[in-house]
Amino acid sequence: MNKYLVVIPYIHNEAQGRELEFAVRGWFRHFHETFKLVVVGDVCPFVIANQDRIEFVPKSRVQDVPGQYRPHLDHVAKMLHVGRLFDTKFDGFIQAADDCYPVQDFHFSDVLLPKYFELEIPECNEEEGFWHDMEKTRLRLQKLGLGNRNWETHCPRYYDFQRYYAVVNDHNLRHQSFVVENLYFNTYFKDADALQITPDSRFIQRLETLNTIPDPTRIWLSNGVYGWSRQLESYLENHFGV
Repeated sequence: MNKYLVVIPYIHNEAQGRELEFAVRGWFRHFHETFKLVVVGDVCPFVIANQDRIEFVPKSRVQDVPGQYRPHLDHVAKMLHVGRLFDTKFDGFIQAADDCYPVQDFHFSDVLLPKYFELEIPECNEEEGFWHDMEKTRLRLQKLGLGNRNWETHCPRYYDFQRYYAVVNDHNLRHQSFVVENLYFNTYFKDADALQITPDSRFIQRLETLNTIPDPTRIWLSNGVYGWSRQLESYLENHFGV
């Protein structure tokens, strides 16, 4: 039996290019553990062509819910679906983004190490979207007396299935959209000796603009909406020899 379960959720119409392909290539080249890789969500030609080593789990997106941020509801629905299929075989799962590319060798200990971005979730006045959910999450954590660190680093992270289910149930995450990683890690790692991700961290470089030069010394490269570029694509093509 494979030791670790790696799960990458995928939404085809939000992809800007070959992000998922490079993410998958990076896991197989650089993750030095025994693992099973699952892509959950929409069909991707690269995944279908490589089903000898990738398990594709189809899962349609959740419907829009008024007042809720669809991507967060969809993330939870996908992870619960994966859990129904695999939680008797694995204790937990590594959730990785389809736009996070391993470019250096790493081990499970690098994923398992608790990593946060900011000591406190920043206050925000947005009326909808991601930052609205960040504020909702901050207020809920405050109300419950839990930690308030911002664990959204875009690094791959490990979730225990049973703990994940508990967070989903405790906060009604099937129907209410929150930033699940901030609920989970502030619940179970409130007082953990965690590492803060800084711009110089060896773990990840987040490319947010077109002119950011990829740093090959990081374990993972990732890009925001405005960070995907032909320059990054060319760098990843050369790195993986494709």
